[in-house]
Amino acid sequence: MTIRKKISMGIGILLILFLALGTITSFQTGQIGENLEEIIQGKELGKQIAVLNQQYKALDETFTNKQNSQKTLYAAIVKNFERIHEVINQKLCTEIDLKGPDGYDKMLGTSKIETSISLISSWLGMHLQSPDKDYKKLIFDNIDIVKDEFKRFNNFNLTEEERHSITELQTVLNQTVPDIKELLIVNDYLQTNADVHKDKRAQIDEILDEEFEIFTRADLEHAKKSGQKMVQTAVTVTLILVLTGFIDVFVFSATITHSITKPFAKLKKAIIEIGKGNFDTKIEFDSEDEIGELANCFNKMTEDLKESTTSIAELNKEIEMRKQAQDSLQKARNELEIRVEQRTAELAQTNKELESEVAERKRAEEELEKLNKGLDSAVRELSRSNKELQEFASIAAHDLKAPLRAIATIADWISTDYGDKFDEQGKEQVRLLIDRVRHMNALIEGILKYSSVGHSEQGQQEVDLNTVVSEVTSELELPENIEITIDNELPTLECEKTHITQIFQNLLTNAIKFMDKPNGRIRIGCTQQDYVWQFSITDNGPGIDQKHLDKIFKMFRTFSSKNSSESTGIGLAIVKKLVELNDGSVWVESEPGKGSIFFFTLPQKSLCNV
Repeated sequence: MTIRKKISMGIGILLILFLALGTITSFQTGQIGENLEEIIQGKELGKQIAVLNQQYKALDETFTNKQNSQKTLYAAIVKNFERIHEVINQKLCTEIDLKGPDGYDKMLGTSKIETSISLISSWLGMHLQSPDKDYKKLIFDNIDIVKDEFKRFNNFNLTEEERHSITELQTVLNQTVPDIKELLIVNDYLQTNADVHKDKRAQIDEILDEEFEIFTRADLEHAKKSGQKMVQTAVTVTLILVLTGFIDVFVFSATITHSITKPFAKLKKAIIEIGKGNFDTKIEFDSEDEIGELANCFNKMTEDLKESTTSIAELNKEIEMRKQAQDSLQKARNELEIRVEQRTAELAQTNKELESEVAERKRAEEELEKLNKGLDSAVRELSRSNKELQEFASIAAHDLKAPLRAIATIADWISTDYGDKFDEQGKEQVRLLIDRVRHMNALIEGILKYSSVGHSEQGQQEVDLNTVVSEVTSELELPENIEITIDNELPTLECEKTHITQIFQNLLTNAIKFMDKPNGRIRIGCTQQDYVWQFSITDNGPGIDQKHLDKIFKMFRTFSSKNSSESTGIGLAIVKKLVELNDGSVWVESEPGKGSIFFFTLPQKSLCNV
């Protein structure tokens, strides 16, 4: 049952006794209803505050989104510029060969690209701090310069690594240019609308302050007076009704007191608490009459006031935080400008040093070219001299062999025709003559072989050394008391077959020729060491004295009395020359009376291992 129904029932009962007094009481009760309606209208204030708060949030959200977009775009652009500097310094500059095609132009173009990127970064920071159309023009002019340099690089003779680095730089720049354009648009918006945003916020704050002031002072005072007036009216009605009847007055006054006085006392107390700033205050009523509706509207208004007050505090806090962020951004911009200036000075100094180095390298290359021309001329002259020397050796050998053959023939005739007329001494002299002629002929053959080493036109081929050794041993006249063994499987390598055949042939012949043991043993071995194959030929012959080891590979050197007339001292010299022609080395280890070990190495390049 509503308050109006309760009052109407009481008036109906009292109307029979005191019609006039009932009329006056009804009028006063109407005044109470009007005051209640005025207080209920206070809920409209909460709605207005909520609307203004929504406008405040929408305006601030738009401006905040633009500021966040500005930060995000600027961070992405700085990151891309750092990536461009990293690719230039760590990749492109190290990949460019100044001696290669277009080397100097590539390096100068790279320096120009890096300088333009640094200038773009500097002018972009200056524009964000102090917007200027000239900064915009300089930014896009340098972007065009960088793009032109990329086009010039397409005309150069680029390596695969250089082309990959240029493509990466172009990709990063193409990603950065739209961000730069978007950042300039957002910055223009923020600069243009900053004052508008500030004025609008001030306007909303002023309206909020006015409405809040009106509610917290004027309306609260009015509500307080209205409540007091209604309480006085209720007391007057109660006194009049007491005169009409003790029971009816008691029941009616109790009903009015419970329905109106107590709720308004709570309302008064709640209003005082709100005036102190305690917006958590609420009025709790279980009734569904006008007082209950008033309590619900009051509670809703309190919640709206609390939300508005909290929003203003949060906004003030956020404004302070943004101010600090702007100060930090300004500091970062100043530091960036200093770094850009330092980097620009460093680049200028680097360019100057680079130009000096380029000039120095040009001079060095010119000197090197002159030296190369002189070297080519010397090589041609040396080749011509070697060819003439080889031809001379062949002609000289032919001319020397002819009289030797004649001497040998005459000596043979004398030995045959007049052998019975010579005594033992004469026969020995004739035999020595024939031996000396044969020895001389062997020397001439050895010289021819030595002079022809390295002039073979057979070319490189894969050679199985097991087959080579087998062929060499089958061609040698191996005495019955000498045995040749192979310790392990020999490799297959790429070389001139003639060279490797002559090496094994001369070393094995040397070991057989000077063998002085009744049971001669010759062993062939091979080991793989680092980047070379090391071969060894071991015999149990007479050995070589230590003092002769450093001379054993020289021309015409032999240090054994056995078969001295048959030894020319050229075989080991030929071995040394052939091994060194194939980028190897040769040496000997020996102990007199126990034998010798001849070692030689050949590189493993293009080898087919066992």
